[in-house]
Amino acid sequence: MRTRHLLIAAASTAALLLAISLSVGSSRGPRASNVSIRVVRGAGSTTPLAVTVPPAPSPSSAPIAPPSPSATGDALLADLLAGDEVVPLAASTAAFHRRLAAEPRDARWATENERAIAEATRAVPYLDARVPAQVRCGATLCELVAAVAPEASASNRRVAEEALQRADLLDPAHRSALAVAQTQVASATPHHPDGGVLVRYFSRVR
Repeated sequence: MRTRHLLIAAASTAALLLAISLSVGSSRGPRASNVSIRVVRGAGSTTPLAVTVPPAPSPSSAPIAPPSPSATGDALLADLLAGDEVVPLAASTAAFHRRLAAEPRDARWATENERAIAEATRAVPYLDARVPAQVRCGATLCELVAAVAPEASASNRRVAEEALQRADLLDPAHRSALAVAQTQVASATPHHPDGGVLVRYFSRVR
């Protein structure tokens, strides 16, 4: 009987010790896990990539167009002839132009006076260098077509137009040989919209 009591006491003691052990372990919290974390380095290259920046668009280098691709003396004269119906027929530009086209050319007289009129016109300021003055002579008439530069100011345009219409445009020798027969001025024409256009006829005196 005594032995049985000893075994029960031992078992109770063991159970008590086990309970105490479990209680102490739970109060310390869970044990940390020994899980290692592996860091994986990226396989990409460490060389910096070249960044290509597109160049800024450059200004257009296209040449500036003249007032018109066909702004020649003949085109300017055609513009003036097209509007010539407002001028009396006897003194119209069209009448002088037809007369010049119909008469034969006196080569010696025509060449000399074409040169004189062209030289006098070159001395006039503010003319359009892109549309050279055009001079034609026949046997009794000479025709001058000139255009004022589009970029000329209003005051400079007046200077050019007045110079072209001056009675003393030619040098004294040729002034005595040619008389001004007709002058027509237009502030603008379809082929030269930004500058004045002038046509002038000189008549043979001797």
